[in-house]
Amino acid sequence: MKANALASWALGFVLAGMPMMAAWADFAADSIQVSDPFARATPPGMENSAAYMTLRNPSDETFALVAAESTIAQTVELHTHLHEDGVMKMRKVEEIIVPAGDEIGLEPGGYHIMLLGLEHALAAGDDVPLTLIFNDGSRLDVTAEARHPSGHRRHGHGGGHHSH
Repeated sequence: MKANALASWALGFVLAGMPMMAAWADFAADSIQVSDPFARATPPGMENSAAYMTLRNPSDETFALVAAESTIAQTVELHTHLHEDGVMKMRKVEEIIVPAGDEIGLEPGGYHIMLLGLEHALAAGDDVPLTLIFNDGSRLDVTAEARHPSGHRRHGHGGGHHSH
């Protein structure tokens, strides 16, 4: 009986300690900071859009965005733009690396999240629910605001509006 009591106590101790151990681990969803999430507003009949944001990783561990989901699109994919033979082409990517202590911009002409098969057109001001999924399996819910294409990032870096 003493052995069983000891085994039960030990198992309880181990199980009780598990949530604390998990809380000490670095999870991407707890570490990644999202700023300025927005999606491209669409005209009626347009079935696709794209979402943009800045992902900042203040932790000392590199993470990767490996997928995204949205309740308003049939398919959500990670994409980038590439220049090939003088032509800008969009390509699906398997992941977007968010380096430790750094940030990555998802922006027009670069990395972005494609929303394919929209349930309805996105009007300026609409909320676009997104779930970001990272390489460690953690998930981060984000709400992006739909904006007209002419309203994309007119301030700050990454918008392509630089003076020389």
